[in-house]
Amino acid sequence: MDTQQQIIQSLFSHRGSDQQLDETYITHLKIWEDVPVGSNQPDEGGKKARYLMISVSKYGKVFMHKAKRNNNGSFSKGKTWGLEDLRQVEVVTVSSKKCGQVSS
Repeated sequence: MDTQQQIIQSLFSHRGSDQQLDETYITHLKIWEDVPVGSNQPDEGGKKARYLMISVSKYGKVFMHKAKRNNNGSFSKGKTWGLEDLRQVEVVTVSSKKCGQVSS
C-alpha cells in the first residue's frame, strides 16, 4: 500500500451517519522537522518526518493537518488548521532537506 492510500485509510475513511465521508483527502507533502535537543526520539540526521495534508469536509471547509506515521504504518493527526486561518506556510532549506513551518 502506498503512502497516499495509508493516509486515506487511516485519516480520511470515516463516514458519518449519512454514510458520506466526513473529510476527503486532497493531497499531502512530506516535511522534516527538527528533533528537540535531548530528545530520545529516533531521527534521520536530527530531523523527524511529518506530513502536511490538505482535505475538505463534507460541508466544504478546507483543512491543513500535520500528521506523523506510526510504527504500524498508520497515520495520526497532530495539529489541524482551517485553511482560512493560515497566514503563511514557509519552506526553509536546511542542508539537503526542506523543512516546513506553519503559522496561524
